[in-house]
Amino acid sequence: MSEASGTDIREETRQILETLVKRITNDAHGIKVTCQVGERTTVYAVDCSKDSIGRIIGAKGKNITSLRNIIAAIMAANGIRAIIEIPYYKNEN
Repeated sequence: MSEASGTDIREETRQILETLVKRITNDAHGIKVTCQVGERTTVYAVDCSKDSIGRIIGAKGKNITSLRNIIAAIMAANGIRAIIEIPYYKNEN
């Protein structure tokens, strides 16, 4: 795979992930997905508010697991390993 096509697929996948997360949370303005390219792995970091994190994770982690599976499948088809990171918010109970 050429460097240009790898960059293109990473950006296209970032946009897909950002659109899906925005639709899940109904928070179009508070969601941002960034992409960090490592030596062997591409990391998609989801930046969102504390209020949106529950919807992103979903019941028993089903939403985030599904998103991770979809993104991993897209990227694996192009020979790239990818993971999704979501923010950690400490429970203040």
